[in-house]
Amino acid sequence: MRRSGLRGGDSSRRYGVPERIALLDEFEQGNETFDQFCARKWVSTATLCKWRKARRAHGEAGLVVREPKRNASGKTGRTRTADG
Repeated sequence: MRRSGLRGGDSSRRYGVPERIALLDEFEQGNETFDQFCARKWVSTATLCKWRKARRAHGEAGLVVREPKRNASGKTGRTRTADG
């Protein structure tokens, strides 16, 4: 089964703030277990747990998608030469 919205066969997906809110609200209003909900929605339990924690601590602002902190300077690091 292929999921729409995926990048080139990648199994990961990025969710925007409205999608995160909708998923959290749906989970909280439903009667499913955490594992059942995550399996049905194709969201990892770690991700949903992280979103719940962030929303509890910071409200909707905690769900804002942030750029990764790695390589914030934009430098590419060492470059390889043809010699080795």
